Amino acid sequence: MTELSKSAAGQKKTKLLELDIVRALAILAVVLIHGTSSATVEPTEGSASQILFYILNVGSSFAVPLFIMLSGIVLFYSYDGRWNARTALVFYRRRTISLVIPYFIWAFFYYGFNQYINTGKIEMNWPDFWGKIGWAQWSYHSYFMLIIFQLYLLFPLFMTLVNRVSWFRKWLLPCGLLIQEGFYVYRHWFSDGVPYSDRIAPTYMAYFLIGGAIGLYYPVVKKWVEEHKLLTGAAWLLAGVSYVSLFLFSRYKHMYAENTWYEVLWMLYVTAAALFFMQVGRFLLARFPRLSKPIVSIGVCSFGIYLIHPAFLTLFTVHWSHPTTILMYDLYTFGRYAAVFGSSWLIVYTYGKVAGLFKRSPEEQVNKAYTRGKATGL
Repeated sequence: MTELSKSAAGQKKTKLLELDIVRALAILAVVLIHGTSSATVEPTEGSASQILFYILNVGSSFAVPLFIMLSGIVLFYSYDGRWNARTALVFYRRRTISLVIPYFIWAFFYYGFNQYINTGKIEMNWPDFWGKIGWAQWSYHSYFMLIIFQLYLLFPLFMTLVNRVSWFRKWLLPCGLLIQEGFYVYRHWFSDGVPYSDRIAPTYMAYFLIGGAIGLYYPVVKKWVEEHKLLTGAAWLLAGVSYVSLFLFSRYKHMYAENTWYEVLWMLYVTAAALFFMQVGRFLLARFPRLSKPIVSIGVCSFGIYLIHPAFLTLFTVHWSHPTTILMYDLYTFGRYAAVFGSSWLIVYTYGKVAGLFKRSPEEQVNKAYTRGKATGL
Protein backbone atom coordinates (compact mmCIF):
# COMPACT_ATOMS: atom_id res chain seq x y z
CA MET A 1 0.00 0.00 0.00
CA THR A 2 1.44 3.36 -0.97
CA GLU A 3 1.88 6.19 1.55
CA LEU A 4 -0.88 8.10 -0.21
CA SER A 5 -3.34 5.23 0.10
CA LYS A 6 -2.36 4.64 3.75
CA SER A 7 -3.08 8.25 4.52
CA ALA A 8 -6.39 8.12 2.69
CA ALA A 9 -7.36 4.91 4.48
CA GLY A 10 -6.64 6.45 7.85
CA GLN A 11 -8.88 9.43 7.28
CA LYS A 12 -12.53 9.40 8.23
CA LYS A 13 -14.56 8.72 5.10
CA THR A 14 -17.04 11.49 4.28
CA LYS A 15 -20.10 11.02 2.13
CA LEU A 16 -19.41 11.75 -1.52
CA LEU A 17 -22.48 13.90 -2.01
CA GLU A 18 -21.65 14.67 -5.63
CA LEU A 19 -22.17 11.00 -6.48
CA ASP A 20 -25.87 11.33 -5.65
CA ILE A 21 -26.07 13.93 -8.41
CA VAL A 22 -24.26 11.54 -10.77
CA ARG A 23 -26.82 8.85 -9.83
CA ALA A 24 -29.61 11.31 -10.58
CA LEU A 25 -28.22 11.98 -14.06
CA ALA A 26 -27.78 8.25 -14.64
CA ILE A 27 -31.35 7.33 -13.63
CA LEU A 28 -32.72 10.16 -15.79
CA ALA A 29 -30.86 8.53 -18.68
CA VAL A 30 -32.13 5.02 -17.80
CA VAL A 31 -35.76 6.15 -17.92
CA LEU A 32 -35.04 8.09 -21.12
CA ILE A 33 -33.73 4.92 -22.79
CA HIS A 34 -36.89 3.00 -21.96
CA GLY A 35 -39.18 5.96 -22.57
CA THR A 36 -37.87 6.58 -26.09
CA SER A 37 -37.35 2.97 -27.23
CA SER A 38 -40.65 2.79 -29.12
CA ALA A 39 -40.07 6.25 -30.60
CA THR A 40 -36.92 4.97 -32.33
CA VAL A 41 -39.05 2.76 -34.59
CA GLU A 42 -42.63 4.09 -34.67
CA PRO A 43 -42.24 7.39 -36.59
CA THR A 44 -41.49 7.28 -40.31
CA GLU A 45 -38.04 5.79 -40.97
CA GLY A 46 -35.50 8.58 -41.36
CA SER A 47 -37.85 11.32 -40.18
CA ALA A 48 -36.49 14.13 -38.02
CA SER A 49 -38.63 12.90 -35.14
CA GLN A 50 -37.26 9.37 -35.29
CA ILE A 51 -33.66 10.54 -35.62
CA LEU A 52 -34.04 12.84 -32.61
CA PHE A 53 -35.35 10.06 -30.38
CA TYR A 54 -32.74 7.66 -31.72
CA ILE A 55 -29.98 10.13 -30.76
CA LEU A 56 -31.47 10.57 -27.28
CA ASN A 57 -31.83 6.82 -26.86
CA VAL A 58 -28.31 5.88 -27.95
CA GLY A 59 -26.81 8.92 -26.25
CA SER A 60 -28.25 7.76 -22.91
CA SER A 61 -26.53 4.38 -23.13
CA PHE A 62 -23.85 5.45 -20.65
CA ALA A 63 -26.40 4.98 -17.87
CA VAL A 64 -26.15 1.29 -16.89
CA PRO A 65 -22.33 1.00 -16.99
CA LEU A 66 -22.16 4.33 -15.15
CA PHE A 67 -24.23 2.83 -12.32
CA ILE A 68 -21.82 -0.11 -12.27
CA MET A 69 -18.87 2.27 -12.10
CA LEU A 70 -20.53 4.18 -9.26
CA SER A 71 -20.91 0.91 -7.35
CA GLY A 72 -17.19 0.34 -7.72
CA ILE A 73 -16.36 3.88 -6.57
CA VAL A 74 -18.54 3.70 -3.46
CA LEU A 75 -17.56 0.16 -2.41
CA PHE A 76 -13.80 0.55 -2.75
CA TYR A 77 -13.87 4.05 -1.27
CA SER A 78 -15.97 2.97 1.71
CA TYR A 79 -14.18 -0.26 2.62
CA ASP A 80 -10.58 0.65 1.88
CA GLY A 81 -8.55 0.51 5.07
CA ARG A 82 -11.21 -1.26 7.14
CA TRP A 83 -11.73 -4.57 5.34
CA ASN A 84 -11.68 -7.76 7.41
CA ALA A 85 -13.76 -10.89 8.00
CA ARG A 86 -16.28 -9.04 10.14
CA THR A 87 -16.89 -6.26 7.61
CA ALA A 88 -17.18 -8.92 4.90
CA LEU A 89 -20.03 -10.58 6.82
CA VAL A 90 -21.71 -7.20 7.36
CA PHE A 91 -21.27 -6.47 3.65
CA TYR A 92 -23.04 -9.67 2.61
CA ARG A 93 -25.82 -9.18 5.14
CA ARG A 94 -26.53 -5.67 3.93
CA ARG A 95 -26.45 -6.68 0.28
CA THR A 96 -28.82 -9.55 0.93
CA ILE A 97 -31.31 -7.11 2.41
CA SER A 98 -30.79 -4.38 -0.19
CA LEU A 99 -30.51 -6.49 -3.35
CA VAL A 100 -31.32 -10.20 -3.07
CA ILE A 101 -34.64 -9.84 -1.24
CA PRO A 102 -35.87 -7.00 -3.51
CA TYR A 103 -34.84 -9.09 -6.52
CA PHE A 104 -37.29 -11.86 -5.63
CA ILE A 105 -40.04 -9.47 -4.53
CA TRP A 106 -39.93 -7.49 -7.77
CA ALA A 107 -39.56 -10.63 -9.89
CA PHE A 108 -42.81 -11.87 -8.38
CA PHE A 109 -44.47 -8.49 -8.95
CA TYR A 110 -43.47 -8.14 -12.61
CA TYR A 111 -44.27 -11.78 -13.36
CA GLY A 112 -47.87 -11.16 -12.34
CA PHE A 113 -48.05 -7.56 -13.58
CA ASN A 114 -46.92 -8.36 -17.12
CA GLN A 115 -49.34 -11.27 -17.34
CA TYR A 116 -52.25 -9.13 -16.22
CA ILE A 117 -51.42 -6.32 -18.67
CA ASN A 118 -51.16 -8.76 -21.58
CA THR A 119 -53.96 -11.23 -20.79
CA GLY A 120 -56.12 -9.69 -18.08
CA LYS A 121 -55.41 -12.54 -15.67
CA ILE A 122 -52.59 -13.99 -13.57
CA GLU A 123 -51.58 -17.65 -13.59
CA MET A 124 -48.63 -18.64 -11.43
CA ASN A 125 -46.53 -21.18 -13.32
CA TRP A 126 -43.79 -21.90 -10.81
CA PRO A 127 -41.38 -23.77 -13.15
CA ASP A 128 -41.66 -20.88 -15.62
CA PHE A 129 -41.20 -18.32 -12.82
CA TRP A 130 -38.08 -19.98 -11.44
CA GLY A 131 -36.74 -20.34 -14.98
CA LYS A 132 -36.98 -16.58 -15.44
CA ILE A 133 -35.28 -15.94 -12.09
CA GLY A 134 -31.96 -17.52 -13.04
CA TRP A 135 -31.06 -15.17 -15.89
CA ALA A 136 -33.21 -12.23 -14.75
CA GLN A 137 -35.74 -12.61 -17.55
CA TRP A 138 -38.76 -11.44 -15.57
CA SER A 139 -38.51 -7.91 -17.01
CA TYR A 140 -36.45 -6.07 -19.61
CA HIS A 141 -34.67 -4.02 -16.95
CA SER A 142 -33.92 -6.84 -14.49
CA TYR A 143 -30.55 -7.86 -15.98
CA PHE A 144 -28.88 -4.98 -14.14
CA MET A 145 -29.69 -6.54 -10.76
CA LEU A 146 -28.13 -9.82 -11.85
CA ILE A 147 -24.92 -8.05 -12.90
CA ILE A 148 -24.70 -6.16 -9.61
CA PHE A 149 -25.36 -9.37 -7.69
CA GLN A 150 -22.37 -11.03 -9.38
CA LEU A 151 -20.12 -8.04 -8.76
CA TYR A 152 -21.12 -8.00 -5.08
CA LEU A 153 -20.15 -11.66 -4.84
CA LEU A 154 -16.74 -10.87 -6.35
CA PHE A 155 -16.09 -7.65 -4.43
CA PRO A 156 -14.78 -9.30 -1.23
CA LEU A 157 -12.18 -11.12 -3.32
CA PHE A 158 -11.10 -7.90 -5.01
CA MET A 159 -11.04 -5.99 -1.73
CA THR A 160 -8.95 -8.69 -0.06
CA LEU A 161 -6.46 -8.62 -2.93
CA VAL A 162 -6.30 -4.82 -2.78
CA ASN A 163 -5.40 -4.98 0.91
CA ARG A 164 -2.98 -7.90 0.76
CA VAL A 165 -1.35 -7.75 -2.68
CA SER A 166 0.39 -4.44 -3.27
CA TRP A 167 0.66 -4.77 -7.04
CA PHE A 168 -3.05 -5.55 -7.39
CA ARG A 169 -4.00 -2.20 -5.85
CA LYS A 170 -1.78 -0.38 -8.34
CA TRP A 171 -2.98 -2.47 -11.27
CA LEU A 172 -6.66 -2.64 -10.40
CA LEU A 173 -7.73 -0.60 -13.42
CA PRO A 174 -5.59 -2.55 -15.95
CA CYS A 175 -6.89 -5.80 -14.44
CA GLY A 176 -10.44 -4.65 -15.10
CA LEU A 177 -9.59 -3.76 -18.68
CA LEU A 178 -7.83 -7.09 -19.19
CA ILE A 179 -10.80 -9.10 -17.90
CA GLN A 180 -13.48 -7.21 -19.84
CA GLU A 181 -11.60 -6.81 -23.10
CA GLY A 182 -10.19 -10.32 -22.91
CA PHE A 183 -13.73 -11.63 -22.60
CA TYR A 184 -14.80 -9.38 -25.48
CA VAL A 185 -11.98 -10.68 -27.72
CA TYR A 186 -12.91 -14.27 -26.87
CA ARG A 187 -16.61 -13.97 -27.67
CA HIS A 188 -16.05 -11.69 -30.67
CA TRP A 189 -13.24 -13.52 -32.46
CA PHE A 190 -12.81 -16.99 -30.96
CA SER A 191 -16.33 -18.25 -30.30
CA ASP A 192 -19.80 -18.22 -31.78
CA GLY A 193 -20.96 -16.02 -28.94
CA VAL A 194 -21.51 -16.53 -25.23
CA PRO A 195 -25.12 -17.03 -24.09
CA TYR A 196 -26.41 -14.20 -21.90
CA SER A 197 -23.14 -12.29 -22.28
CA ASP A 198 -25.04 -9.04 -21.72
CA ARG A 199 -25.79 -10.04 -18.13
CA ILE A 200 -22.64 -11.65 -16.80
CA ALA A 201 -19.94 -9.87 -14.81
CA PRO A 202 -16.91 -10.10 -17.17
CA THR A 203 -18.74 -7.97 -19.75
CA TYR A 204 -18.75 -5.06 -17.30
CA MET A 205 -15.65 -5.74 -15.21
CA ALA A 206 -13.68 -2.76 -16.52
CA TYR A 207 -16.43 -0.36 -15.47
CA PHE A 208 -16.55 -1.84 -11.97
CA LEU A 209 -12.78 -1.84 -11.43
CA ILE A 210 -12.24 1.56 -13.04
CA GLY A 211 -14.73 2.75 -10.47
CA GLY A 212 -12.78 0.85 -7.84
CA ALA A 213 -9.56 2.60 -8.82
CA ILE A 214 -11.32 5.97 -8.64
CA GLY A 215 -12.66 5.07 -5.20
CA LEU A 216 -9.24 4.00 -3.87
CA TYR A 217 -7.63 7.24 -4.98
CA TYR A 218 -10.66 9.53 -4.84
CA PRO A 219 -8.89 12.65 -3.43
CA VAL A 220 -6.30 12.46 -6.20
CA VAL A 221 -8.92 11.89 -8.90
CA LYS A 222 -11.09 14.71 -7.54
CA LYS A 223 -8.16 17.14 -7.62
CA TRP A 224 -7.24 16.10 -11.16
CA VAL A 225 -10.82 16.52 -12.38
CA GLU A 226 -11.06 19.98 -10.80
CA GLU A 227 -7.86 21.00 -12.59
CA HIS A 228 -9.07 19.64 -15.94
CA LYS A 229 -12.74 20.66 -16.09
CA LEU A 230 -12.71 21.54 -19.76
CA LEU A 231 -10.79 18.41 -20.69
CA THR A 232 -13.25 16.03 -19.00
CA GLY A 233 -16.22 17.88 -20.46
CA ALA A 234 -14.72 17.89 -23.95
CA ALA A 235 -13.79 14.21 -23.65
CA TRP A 236 -17.34 13.27 -22.65
CA LEU A 237 -18.85 15.32 -25.49
CA LEU A 238 -16.40 14.05 -28.12
CA ALA A 239 -16.76 10.41 -27.05
CA GLY A 240 -20.54 10.72 -26.95
CA VAL A 241 -20.81 12.34 -30.37
CA SER A 242 -18.47 9.73 -31.85
CA TYR A 243 -20.36 6.85 -30.25
CA VAL A 244 -23.78 8.08 -31.36
CA SER A 245 -22.44 8.83 -34.86
CA LEU A 246 -21.45 5.20 -35.33
CA PHE A 247 -25.07 4.16 -34.77
CA LEU A 248 -26.45 6.92 -36.97
CA PHE A 249 -24.18 6.06 -39.88
CA SER A 250 -24.90 2.35 -39.59
CA ARG A 251 -28.68 2.76 -39.42
CA TYR A 252 -29.33 5.56 -41.86
CA LYS A 253 -26.31 5.44 -44.19
CA HIS A 254 -25.54 1.70 -43.99
CA MET A 255 -21.92 2.49 -43.22
CA TYR A 256 -20.65 -0.02 -40.68
CA ALA A 257 -17.59 0.15 -38.44
CA GLU A 258 -15.90 -2.89 -36.92
CA ASN A 259 -17.66 -3.77 -33.67
CA THR A 260 -14.53 -3.08 -31.61
CA TRP A 261 -14.97 0.65 -32.24
CA TYR A 262 -18.36 0.51 -30.52
CA GLU A 263 -16.79 -1.25 -27.54
CA VAL A 264 -13.89 1.19 -27.19
CA LEU A 265 -15.97 4.35 -27.64
CA TRP A 266 -18.62 3.09 -25.22
CA MET A 267 -15.97 2.63 -22.52
CA LEU A 268 -14.48 6.06 -23.16
CA TYR A 269 -17.95 7.62 -23.15
CA VAL A 270 -18.89 6.06 -19.80
CA THR A 271 -15.57 6.84 -18.10
CA ALA A 272 -15.61 10.44 -19.30
CA ALA A 273 -19.22 10.75 -18.14
CA ALA A 274 -18.28 9.62 -14.63
CA LEU A 275 -15.44 12.13 -14.34
CA PHE A 276 -17.36 15.00 -15.92
CA PHE A 277 -20.57 14.39 -13.96
CA MET A 278 -18.60 14.29 -10.70
CA GLN A 279 -17.41 17.80 -11.44
CA VAL A 280 -20.92 18.86 -12.47
CA GLY A 281 -22.17 17.56 -9.13
CA ARG A 282 -19.64 19.53 -7.16
CA PHE A 283 -20.34 22.65 -9.23
CA LEU A 284 -24.09 22.41 -8.59
CA LEU A 285 -23.58 21.84 -4.87
CA ALA A 286 -21.32 24.87 -4.60
CA ARG A 287 -23.14 27.31 -6.89
CA PHE A 288 -26.78 26.20 -6.83
CA PRO A 289 -27.46 24.66 -3.40
CA ARG A 290 -31.26 24.94 -3.62
CA LEU A 291 -31.36 23.29 -7.03
CA SER A 292 -29.04 20.57 -5.77
CA LYS A 293 -31.41 19.32 -3.07
CA PRO A 294 -34.08 17.84 -5.37
CA ILE A 295 -31.37 16.45 -7.66
CA VAL A 296 -29.71 14.76 -4.68
CA SER A 297 -33.13 13.40 -3.73
CA ILE A 298 -33.45 11.82 -7.17
CA GLY A 299 -30.04 10.21 -6.69
CA VAL A 300 -31.02 8.88 -3.26
CA CYS A 301 -34.23 7.41 -4.76
CA SER A 302 -32.56 6.14 -7.96
CA PHE A 303 -32.67 2.42 -7.14
CA GLY A 304 -36.35 2.57 -6.33
CA ILE A 305 -37.04 4.58 -9.49
CA TYR A 306 -35.19 1.95 -11.49
CA LEU A 307 -37.32 -0.81 -9.98
CA ILE A 308 -40.75 0.76 -10.45
CA HIS A 309 -40.55 2.91 -13.59
CA PRO A 310 -41.23 0.08 -16.12
CA ALA A 311 -44.60 -0.52 -14.48
CA PHE A 312 -45.55 3.15 -14.84
CA LEU A 313 -44.24 3.21 -18.41
CA THR A 314 -46.43 0.24 -19.29
CA LEU A 315 -49.48 1.76 -17.63
CA PHE A 316 -49.08 5.12 -19.35
CA THR A 317 -48.47 3.42 -22.71
CA VAL A 318 -51.54 1.20 -22.41
CA HIS A 319 -53.93 3.86 -21.14
CA TRP A 320 -52.62 6.91 -23.01
CA SER A 321 -53.52 6.59 -26.69
CA HIS A 322 -50.96 7.53 -29.32
CA PRO A 323 -51.54 10.80 -31.22
CA THR A 324 -51.82 10.69 -35.00
CA THR A 325 -49.62 13.67 -35.92
CA ILE A 326 -45.83 13.82 -35.63
CA LEU A 327 -45.84 16.95 -33.46
CA MET A 328 -48.36 15.49 -31.04
CA TYR A 329 -46.47 12.21 -30.99
CA ASP A 330 -43.28 14.03 -30.00
CA LEU A 331 -45.12 15.88 -27.23
CA TYR A 332 -46.73 12.61 -26.16
CA THR A 333 -43.32 10.88 -25.91
CA PHE A 334 -41.75 13.68 -23.88
CA GLY A 335 -44.88 14.00 -21.75
CA ARG A 336 -44.98 10.28 -21.07
CA TYR A 337 -41.32 10.37 -20.05
CA ALA A 338 -41.97 13.22 -17.62
CA ALA A 339 -45.06 11.48 -16.23
CA VAL A 340 -43.27 8.15 -15.77
CA PHE A 341 -40.24 9.69 -14.11
CA GLY A 342 -42.26 12.03 -11.91
CA SER A 343 -44.63 9.28 -10.79
CA SER A 344 -41.79 6.89 -10.01
CA TRP A 345 -39.87 9.50 -8.04
CA LEU A 346 -42.96 10.55 -6.07
CA ILE A 347 -43.87 6.97 -5.14
CA VAL A 348 -40.33 6.04 -4.07
CA TYR A 349 -39.85 9.27 -2.13
CA THR A 350 -43.20 8.90 -0.36
CA TYR A 351 -42.69 5.22 0.40
CA GLY A 352 -39.21 5.90 1.74
CA LYS A 353 -40.52 8.65 3.97
CA VAL A 354 -43.46 6.66 5.32
CA ALA A 355 -42.11 3.11 5.54
CA GLY A 356 -38.39 3.73 6.06
CA LEU A 357 -37.17 2.26 2.76
CA PHE A 358 -33.82 3.82 3.63
CA LYS A 359 -32.27 4.00 7.09
CA ARG A 360 -33.72 7.49 7.23
CA SER A 361 -36.46 8.89 5.09
CA PRO A 362 -35.28 10.34 1.77
CA GLU A 363 -35.93 13.88 3.04
CA GLU A 364 -33.86 13.34 6.18
CA GLN A 365 -31.12 11.61 4.21
CA VAL A 366 -30.97 14.41 1.65
CA ASN A 367 -31.00 17.14 4.30
CA LYS A 368 -28.34 15.48 6.44
CA ALA A 369 -26.11 14.73 3.46
CA TYR A 370 -26.66 18.23 2.13
CA THR A 371 -25.78 19.81 5.48
CA ARG A 372 -22.66 17.68 5.75
CA GLY A 373 -21.70 18.69 2.22
CA LYS A 374 -22.00 22.38 3.07
CA ALA A 375 -19.97 21.89 6.23
CA THR A 376 -17.15 20.29 4.26
CA GLY A 377 -17.14 23.00 1.61
CA LEU A 378 -18.72 20.98 -1.19
